[in-house]
Amino acid sequence: MNRRLLVLGWILLFAPAAAAAEKVRPETASAPGCGWLAERVIQTLLREDTVAARDFQEMYRSFNCPAARLADAFGCAIASGIADNPAEAKTAVAQCWRSPRRHMVKPPRPKPDGEAR
Repeated sequence: MNRRLLVLGWILLFAPAAAAAEKVRPETASAPGCGWLAERVIQTLLREDTVAARDFQEMYRSFNCPAARLADAFGCAIASGIADNPAEAKTAVAQCWRSPRRHMVKPPRPKPDGEAR
């Protein structure tokens, strides 16, 4: 489930952003509307409701909110494992929006061949 969810998120978040480089004022991410909409996009993606997520994402873009910040927050949400625990999703998504890089969990590095596993 997480792999499918991650692929859907990447398609929704990065395909439009890669198509057009956006110039966003730095304070835009902290605007209340951006945070509220971003949390809705991430929560709907976690529920695998891609139609609603796309609708929220269109509104998010119309307010000139930063796509990179949304992508980082979504990555944080996936890395934290909240997709498997819907009861904690709202709080975790809000934390990931406030500081996406602080909450991101780095995947373990693979050991080179020949090392003990």
